[in-house]
Amino acid sequence: MGARVSSVMGRETGLGDLPENCVAAVLVHLDPLEICRAARLCRTFRGAASADLVWETKLPRNYRYLLALVSDEKAVEQRSRLCKKEIYARLCRPNPFDGVEKEEFWLEKSCGGLCMSIPSRALLIMGIDDHRYWNYIPTEESRYHSVAYLQQTWWFEVDGEIKFCFPAGAYSLFFRLHLGCAAKRLGRRICISKHVHGWDRKPVRFQLSTSDGQHVGSKCYLGNPGSWILYHAGDFVVENSDESTTLKFSMRQVDCTHTKGGLCVDSVLIYPKGFRQGKWTHNFGIRRSKYLGIVEHQIIFFSGKLFAGSWSFAMEGRWDFLEWLGPDASTAVLMLLDDPADLVRVSAVSQSWRQFVIANSFGKSLCLRIFPEVSNFARVAEVSSSSNTTEVGSSAVAELENLGREHRVYLYLGHCLGSPKGKRDCINQAICASSTDNFPDESIENTLEPSEMVDRRPSYWSSGGQRNPGVPESLTYRLVANICLVEEIKIQPFRAFFQYGHPIYSAKSVRFRMGYSRSAHGKSTSITNECAGHQSSLDDKYCWTYTSPEFPMVQENVLQSFKLPNPVICIGGILRIELLGRVQRQAMDDLYYICVCHVQVIGRPLSPALDLDIHEGTGSLVLKYFPHASSCKTSEGSSADEAGEPSSWRSFAVRLRHLRAVRRWNQAILSTLLGPIQFSDDDGDDDDYDDGLEEETSV
Repeated sequence: MGARVSSVMGRETGLGDLPENCVAAVLVHLDPLEICRAARLCRTFRGAASADLVWETKLPRNYRYLLALVSDEKAVEQRSRLCKKEIYARLCRPNPFDGVEKEEFWLEKSCGGLCMSIPSRALLIMGIDDHRYWNYIPTEESRYHSVAYLQQTWWFEVDGEIKFCFPAGAYSLFFRLHLGCAAKRLGRRICISKHVHGWDRKPVRFQLSTSDGQHVGSKCYLGNPGSWILYHAGDFVVENSDESTTLKFSMRQVDCTHTKGGLCVDSVLIYPKGFRQGKWTHNFGIRRSKYLGIVEHQIIFFSGKLFAGSWSFAMEGRWDFLEWLGPDASTAVLMLLDDPADLVRVSAVSQSWRQFVIANSFGKSLCLRIFPEVSNFARVAEVSSSSNTTEVGSSAVAELENLGREHRVYLYLGHCLGSPKGKRDCINQAICASSTDNFPDESIENTLEPSEMVDRRPSYWSSGGQRNPGVPESLTYRLVANICLVEEIKIQPFRAFFQYGHPIYSAKSVRFRMGYSRSAHGKSTSITNECAGHQSSLDDKYCWTYTSPEFPMVQENVLQSFKLPNPVICIGGILRIELLGRVQRQAMDDLYYICVCHVQVIGRPLSPALDLDIHEGTGSLVLKYFPHASSCKTSEGSSADEAGEPSSWRSFAVRLRHLRAVRRWNQAILSTLLGPIQFSDDDGDDDDYDDGLEEETSV
């Protein structure tokens, strides 16, 4: 409805003529921030927005108890003069309680939920009085201007307890921690990490309990030096806001086999459950749109939804939003979009908007922000069935057309990378192992079998024996596509059930590398017995575009999952698993071994619509896009066929390949097992051999 309409008496009326109680009845259903915005419209709305009826619904049920804790509002006469809006504003400030300026509580402005902060000085830290281990250091990155810094200790333990009348609801407790010591050098922030050690050996255990019997525990490895991180200890629920809840929480790493240090402990934070993530999502566009001075209905567009009614007045007025805002501000706004679908919607508004998006390469910038591995592509190419391959950037005459192709390629790449469908095991072929103890019975190809027993024989890969437990090993695989999005790798160590004590030959930790082959791309690599002796030459054949952090491995005979910090694009389809350190010694020869039973690489192949080409002369990478190919989703039928292939036939095919490689045929035995088979004396190439092997195993 318009701001002003004509009445029957001929006098203009507006929103200001509405009764305040009617306006207040509407404002009750809005959030506190929306109520404050509505108060700017007119006097009637401003008066209704200050009514106690409106703000009493936003206050927690026990707000009188919270107000009594505020140090300068304890006088009954002074509290009685405050209206509900002033009480809400007063409780939204950080308020120390318990008579000392340690713990603080406040209400979150947007939702009214209670938040609390407990500083490190209010926590019970083991050994805090011994300055050989702990110190309080000043810093500007804490609201309390100091943090507890651990230099080195064997026994790490931090405990805390708080008694408070929480409003009814669910809450989450976090520890605010920082690896390394933050400092400033020449006006720039740096992180001194010389004392950081020991946190990757064992996880830190968090515990949380309440006086009404709730117990929660979790554990996590501390990482990412140089950044303040909130580590989630657990959640708890308060049902009665009139009763005090005693909350006990702790953080421990008490493995005395190694020292740990270089940790800053700032505080313990309590938030309404789900508040922090929801707050960031809700205010992400709003904070930046305020900076640009954009009205509220335009913020709806930035969240990825377009409403024609919101823009009809602009088209009638013959002005364009991007022209009115200017190129710099428009670029700053569009760079906040984090979904390729949003860029598609922006490009569909008008021709000028589409040209602006294409000319500034927002599609490529979006992919680079989400997946930095995209920077490895020197250029992109669109391959059409009706024309030859056209490389983007190869012609200065058709620059706009080439930018349009680049726009389509990167938008499709972003769509495939953001799609949650099509996850599967992406391993296609085992290339080589750094060493093998008994080839081919303990070959790397045994790791492709999901079972520990195949044809009544143990199926596993075993490294060569070493007297030094620090000698690493590696397993190299080729994935099903040249471009795959890898999310996690699963490895199952082998348990030698045929040896005394059933030892498990696992590694201490693992690390993953992804890249491409420097040789002719797409050419398969045969596995031979001499592969282990030429590991250095194999390293020269690959270029690694990604190296993961180290993940500790547990000495257990289970399929252990190693989830990458962020999904990674494997450019080139080559993945190497580096097994670092040995933990089990074999009794018969007193040597250390690493044995792996099964390996899986969970991700999504982006073929056949996207492929990779390597320029032989320069070694530059070209991303190829086939718009007429099928979708990047994995075919369910092909996955089912692969899953349904009998393990016995697959194992037999593997052993047959090994026998063929060393020229130990026995035609009579094979003919008896598989029927009449024609064997050629001619060696042929590897591709013909693989095709023939597939035909033989399908008999």
